[in-house]
Amino acid sequence: MKFLIEPDAPFNFELITSLYARFPTQCVDLYHDGIFERVLENGSRMFLARVKSVGSVDEPKLEVEVIFSGDKQKAERVVRWILGADEDLKEFYQITARDKKFDLLVKDLYGLRPPKTPTVFEALDHCAYGTANRPAGSHCLEKEIGGKIRKISGN
Repeated sequence: MKFLIEPDAPFNFELITSLYARFPTQCVDLYHDGIFERVLENGSRMFLARVKSVGSVDEPKLEVEVIFSGDKQKAERVVRWILGADEDLKEFYQITARDKKFDLLVKDLYGLRPPKTPTVFEALDHCAYGTANRPAGSHCLEKEIGGKIRKISGN
């Protein structure tokens, strides 16, 4: 089944999905040719979600295909949640607009949503893998954000 999701803007699909498929050996969250693929759980049933952006950061639209014989609304709710489609960032951008120190950080990370994992066990696995077995270059986003935060704080 296919459907469209229109997330609250701004929504940077490329940046969000790059966080999920950040390790070269990643086999759970896949991103290739503009399509994000992920097996998700809906109660006791699993389904494959394929998502691609057909909009822009400021006018986001996601085309979603799910391989699932269950309830479309349940599948859509899970996909919306994992991608943070309903996160309201308006207040964040209003606050950061009042302080020019945030300009660089906001510009480069505009439309980013916090990454989510469907289970606490997967979150722990990401932490363990991320701290013990980081491949070369996997600190890039952390270094970039950290550097910008140091510039903002003056350190």
